[in-house]
Amino acid sequence: MSPQAAASLIVLLEVLSFGAIFPVMSDYCEQLGSTPESATLFAGIMFALVAGPRIIMNTLWGRLSDRIGRKRVLTIITTGTLAGSVLWALSMPLHSSLGYGLLWLGASRLTAGFFQAQAALTQAVIADSSTPENRAKGMGMLGASFGLGMLGGILLGGIVGTHFSIAAVGWASAIAQLLSIAVIIFCLPETHPIHKSQPSNAPTASPDQFNRLPIRRLLSQKMLTNTLLVIAVMTLGHMVLVPILPKTCKDWFNFDRTDITTVFAVWMFVGVFVQGGMIRPMVQRCGETGTIKIGLFILTTGLALMGAASQSTTIFWTAAILIAIGGSFATPALTATVSHAVTPSDQGAAQGLNQSVTAIGRTCSYLIAGALYVLSPSIPYFVGATIVLISLIFALALKPAQTNEAT
Repeated sequence: MSPQAAASLIVLLEVLSFGAIFPVMSDYCEQLGSTPESATLFAGIMFALVAGPRIIMNTLWGRLSDRIGRKRVLTIITTGTLAGSVLWALSMPLHSSLGYGLLWLGASRLTAGFFQAQAALTQAVIADSSTPENRAKGMGMLGASFGLGMLGGILLGGIVGTHFSIAAVGWASAIAQLLSIAVIIFCLPETHPIHKSQPSNAPTASPDQFNRLPIRRLLSQKMLTNTLLVIAVMTLGHMVLVPILPKTCKDWFNFDRTDITTVFAVWMFVGVFVQGGMIRPMVQRCGETGTIKIGLFILTTGLALMGAASQSTTIFWTAAILIAIGGSFATPALTATVSHAVTPSDQGAAQGLNQSVTAIGRTCSYLIAGALYVLSPSIPYFVGATIVLISLIFALALKPAQTNEAT
């Protein structure tokens, strides 16, 4: 199996387990002790507990993969996220016997967040094993796998949560993560330049390059820091919908869990279509920076429309599709731009830094969204649209990538 195919499968399986919690998180918070009124706030907190540890840990896991190899670190972290899924499944029986259900659930989310660095490391695998001109395509493959995983996970969570129990979603997620570990061990070749066998004419790097802590050096590179700024601000605005979308569907349109699962499924299907088939011709036509700007404009429009959709399912579905399209154009193009800004020896650290910055945006976004929703369901979407518009203004300063592939 090629590194790109194995990386895509790892992402699909890990995101399958993560996506399964989306349609059931608010309901699980209620089952474990929250009131219906506070369920959205607690759901935002739980999502923030996943994203928060990644602010620090993604960079550290990425740097560790630069030192000991992608394969070893992927095995370690996927075992850790499996433990988080098991603790999710045990939160209900622990609540029944000991109480404090929301604390057990919070512990499961913290555990998952501590180890959830598969996105950063698989992005590093793609950067290791692809040429600069094909980098956006490879990142698009990961994005499509992410979308498929979310689509399958959302369907899985809805089905298991409805026909079995929400606690059982954790066991279903753990099975997916066991399969991911098998793929890592048996199908993923090591791709890091210093840890794999290389052809004699391949560029090499000295061990000293991998022993220096590169974060300060990386952040001194203007192209990288400008791209990370756009990523952070975009994520802050984009991710407002994650903890509040199920509640929005219930409050505005009286959607049940099956309807909410359908909304997420359509959203992810559109993302898969864009990242799996449209991203490459878009980048070829407009370049990566052009694709970023187009994606951010569409995303801003979608979030603004979502804020105005309370009386119209037509506006709601239009907004959901635009949000999916905009995010699916911008995200892989931004990730590819990050990879172009650094040398092969720093890909793990750079993509870890990318995911850490993303985690900052997600953590703040989840907390802000839950709090703003209490004021009005529309406010988080309008605020998100404004923030993404700011990221678009920052993106205007991005210039076509000058790849830094030499070590």
